[in-house]
Amino acid sequence: MQKNNSQVAQRKHFRIESEIMNYMNYVMKNEIYDENVKKATITYVKLTKPRDELFVYIDTYDRTKIDFILKCLNEAKPAFKRALASHLNLRKIPNIFFERDLTIDRMNEMEELFDKINNKNK
Repeated sequence: MQKNNSQVAQRKHFRIESEIMNYMNYVMKNEIYDENVKKATITYVKLTKPRDELFVYIDTYDRTKIDFILKCLNEAKPAFKRALASHLNLRKIPNIFFERDLTIDRMNEMEELFDKINNKNK
């Protein structure tokens, strides 16, 4: 049974995203010396299909400082690009965009809605 070319491409794309996420977390903790950057955690990454843009979604324990941490991460972009260039075997290193991971915010909103529904039914 042969694998479909699109399935193989999807697996390769997912593997590259996973490798990027693991390595960027490593770089953030071990090679970037800004303590504010070390407070962030990469929750997931999204590499666009032509592999020219990399969206890195981050979260942090102290959510009140996330905007400041995003600013620090953006200042450290050149270091991340150099690290990725030396570690990954890609033709072109993608432009990196750091974004706030909104998953927990959305989860809290849904939980509040469920609580309102439950209180309404009582």
